[in-house]
Amino acid sequence: MRKGMKKLCSSALSILLALSMVVPGAGVYHTNVKADDVVEKTQTGNDNGKDDGKSIKGDYFRQNMAVLLKNNQLKTSNSEVTLTENEKGKGVLVSGKDKDILNSEITIDKKLNFDGKIVGRLSLDAIAERGGDITVGVFVDGGSKPVGTFKLYKQRKKNDWTYTKDSSIDVSELKLTGEHTVSLKVLSTSASKVNFLIRAVEFVESTVPVIYFNINEEDGTIAEMNASSDHSVECYGSMTIKVPDGFVSEYTGKEVTGGTYNMEYIRGRGNSTWATPKKPYKIKLDKKADLLGMGKNKHWVLLANYYDNSLLRNKITYWLGQQLNMAFTPKSEPVDVVMNGEYYGSYFLSQQVRVGSTRVDIDDLEESEETMNSTDSAIISGGYLLALSPYERIEHQTFSTNNNVEFKLESPKFEDYYNETQFNYIKDYVQKTEDAIYGKNFKDSNGTSYTEYMDLNAAVYYYWMQEFSMNGDGFVSPSTYLYKPRNGKLYFGPLWDFDYVAWGSTEYSGNSVTGWSRNTNMWFDKLFEDKTFARAIVDAWPSIKEKVNELIMPGGQLDKYKDEMVKTAAYNFEKWGMSDLGQDDMEEDSKGNNYLTYDQEIERLRGWIKERTEWVDKNVASIVPQPCKVKFMADNKVIATKDEYIGKTISSFPTAPKKKGYVFVGWNAHFHMNFKEYLSYIGSTEEDLSEFMEPEEIKNLKKNGYDFDGEFSSSDILVKDTTLTAKYISEREYVKERKIILNRKYMILNQWSDEGEIKATVIPFDATNSEIQWSSSNPEVAEVMDGSVTPIKSGDTIITAKTASGLTATCKVHVCTDGESDEMPMEAYYEFPEYDYTIGVNEYKDLGVKYQPENAVFDENCKFLVGDDSVVEVSDGGVVYGLKPGTTTVYAYTNNGDPIRCQVTVVDKKTAAIGNVYTVKNCKYKVLTNKDKNKTVMCVGAKNSKVKAVNIPSKVKIKNVTYKVISIKAKAFAKMKKLKKVTIGNNVSFIGKSAFYNCKNLTKVYIGKKVEIIYQNAFKGDKKLKNITIKAKRAKINKGAFSKISGKSVFKVPKNCKAYYKIVLGKSRNIK
Repeated sequence: MRKGMKKLCSSALSILLALSMVVPGAGVYHTNVKADDVVEKTQTGNDNGKDDGKSIKGDYFRQNMAVLLKNNQLKTSNSEVTLTENEKGKGVLVSGKDKDILNSEITIDKKLNFDGKIVGRLSLDAIAERGGDITVGVFVDGGSKPVGTFKLYKQRKKNDWTYTKDSSIDVSELKLTGEHTVSLKVLSTSASKVNFLIRAVEFVESTVPVIYFNINEEDGTIAEMNASSDHSVECYGSMTIKVPDGFVSEYTGKEVTGGTYNMEYIRGRGNSTWATPKKPYKIKLDKKADLLGMGKNKHWVLLANYYDNSLLRNKITYWLGQQLNMAFTPKSEPVDVVMNGEYYGSYFLSQQVRVGSTRVDIDDLEESEETMNSTDSAIISGGYLLALSPYERIEHQTFSTNNNVEFKLESPKFEDYYNETQFNYIKDYVQKTEDAIYGKNFKDSNGTSYTEYMDLNAAVYYYWMQEFSMNGDGFVSPSTYLYKPRNGKLYFGPLWDFDYVAWGSTEYSGNSVTGWSRNTNMWFDKLFEDKTFARAIVDAWPSIKEKVNELIMPGGQLDKYKDEMVKTAAYNFEKWGMSDLGQDDMEEDSKGNNYLTYDQEIERLRGWIKERTEWVDKNVASIVPQPCKVKFMADNKVIATKDEYIGKTISSFPTAPKKKGYVFVGWNAHFHMNFKEYLSYIGSTEEDLSEFMEPEEIKNLKKNGYDFDGEFSSSDILVKDTTLTAKYISEREYVKERKIILNRKYMILNQWSDEGEIKATVIPFDATNSEIQWSSSNPEVAEVMDGSVTPIKSGDTIITAKTASGLTATCKVHVCTDGESDEMPMEAYYEFPEYDYTIGVNEYKDLGVKYQPENAVFDENCKFLVGDDSVVEVSDGGVVYGLKPGTTTVYAYTNNGDPIRCQVTVVDKKTAAIGNVYTVKNCKYKVLTNKDKNKTVMCVGAKNSKVKAVNIPSKVKIKNVTYKVISIKAKAFAKMKKLKKVTIGNNVSFIGKSAFYNCKNLTKVYIGKKVEIIYQNAFKGDKKLKNITIKAKRAKINKGAFSKISGKSVFKVPKNCKAYYKIVLGKSRNIK
């Protein structure tokens, strides 16, 4: 999974470990229960923990010494040697003098039954007291030679027996089966007084190959390797593969053998997966070797599958890819891993995605000096292996297309050399492919179709694998690969990385299998507009469905893999527990059933695939976007007509014609949607609606549909042919931006840190268009979106914020390396440059909060709080606005530090100037015009949140001058919990968007004669609003103005206008 789970994993997802362990003999995994706790419960139960036929048969599980001692089944042959339970250490403390210890035997007083396959691995969980070396032997049937010898690890703290680290060795050559007695003896000790703790001994059934790593830690320790976040620490040594008798390679159909192989290195791999306790690894052998029938190669990976509780999501993906003849799909086989005697868990040994004869079998431009240096067009046309690279920019290794699709060259890598001709060739070829996809009639300027550049069939099946599995990484992460053979087209593939955000891995509270999730990513949004591509997608589904059914049918491939994995999975979860993936509801499904067993986890996976198959089969035709027409009108004239697609946003908007005395502010639409169209518009399903709608509302939607009436923006979804009308407001109403201020002028980010954030404030606060466009002068260093800055690589860039009218403000961002950040201050703080600030009423002031010291790496922005919000208003970026004369305190605080504060005094510097806000009785009014015969104000809110009744008169007096009240500002009274009654005078012509939104106790509203427009959501959510009087004869009521009010509401309107209000308010309304 991508490094950007820095965006998706390392910052957005916190892995909460469920330390679940296996119930021996039952295959049940208990969340948040330690292994020995489970074993204790089982061993004290019926039949002394014998198998119930579900998972591990016989005694192939941890023999808990504390439990055996309690059951009087652990004995010593020497009375001078004591056995006592140690509760904190969860084991049995063995104590005695050296001569007594060396001449004693600790015996499990029962026979252990190994009636399945041979014992492949023997494990001992025990630690010795600090200061002495102890070697313990494990014996069977009273033999004279130990079947296993273990030098015990030592305590990490004196008298503390809680440190745990088991030791595992291979005993497969003993061919141990049947019933046996087991005993332990101390073979040597360097202490005269001996103390050591034994927790458990375990005989592991041999069902899959085991890789034993023998690491020479003189040249780099395993601990250092596991702590290396950038995988720069390598370990060296050899590895031995032990293969159980009769193990057959899935890929050759023949029995395979193991062997010992020298490694050039082993190191960590992965990004988000590397943050888990169970680590994935990359192996490079010193010579090519055919491991488990997967073909000769030096390069191999160990997939940990920590996030995948089935352990099979990658495996089934690759099986489907191979069944669908998707070239170079990786091969993998299950293995257990033991590193320097410590069991690491169940892994898949897998081919690595790389160029090679048994991997991505295309021409290798790095195979010789000749090809590396070649500029011959016949040679440099291939082969290339590419991956998407949305999170890093590396010179001569990454490039970006005109549509901002980022690629990285995986081969040739150009790490130790650079061939500019080859780099430019593949960069230009990919750009030509994209140009053709986005070109007229899906051809480039030379008339060449994209299908001449890119293999259609490969793209279709690769798309289906991402789409069907609903892979969150598909087409957005480095796990998306493409390759280009010499003299060949560009191909999607191979498949990689489906273990986490795919196949419903996190959906423990109910399956989410509906919708198309990948068809807008990368180039596919445009490709689906091509009938050839869309038809190929639909035509491919039956063959995919056939193989999916083969996978999940009873006795199918999923069951075969489960049978192979069930025991290795049990040992894996015994060590690591089942990952809860940060999901609080992992333990139960939608019916309240616990997910506790591996069988149930496999059935959950099967159920998800079955439901997804049924949905896709029913809806496959809908994946093809349907065309529609969008007509743009201004002053009753058609100014443009565009071909667009249902289910998508409008690709581009025409420029609206200028209109004297008016300002264009957007596009309005009015149309009716049926229920299906409404679901498409909001991008939801009927199931999802129930989370935020009452059943009666959904029922009404199904019956009556939904009327869209309001602004149609670039984020709105088209559901049918649509007419958009240009919206203008008079220049006197338009509030233009005067200034933009950023809360940061300089910011330092670490190359591998999470995002930084810049807060922008547009002045005035009520500017008609406060949208901001963000840009980075050097996107290879850092990218920006909505003020969030994502570091890419070390360097400097300028982040620019630009308003609709072209005003700009900038912040310099320095992205540093780990080495640089090590030299920077570890702690930072905020401070106000002054304590006392003075501003005038209706004036703005940037408080200028400083992040100190300036060379500290960004941590977080501070938030602001005002003591008396009737005196000043403060923006998220720390800019205050004077509302009325007075003094108040402004606080700044962060999640990690103490609050700081300053004092702001507001004085009345001017009389009623335009833009000033004044309080009259219990409401606040903003002066709009101040001419002799045209003095107007807008009501902008209540005096305070305690106001219960609002009376907005036709006129108000400010500074002894009379002003007409002509409008109510958007959100003016929103969320006023105590407001019960509203009266709106006869001069008010506009009631702003969400003006009285969610006033939960509002019951009565009177609206005067001259109201022209009641904007969107004006009274939405006023659940107690029952009595509404509208005196205007034909007021325009926008979308949702009165939605979610009382079901018993009554609208009183002029007698001859009832028919009109039935139309604009809805037939279901009670209108009198």
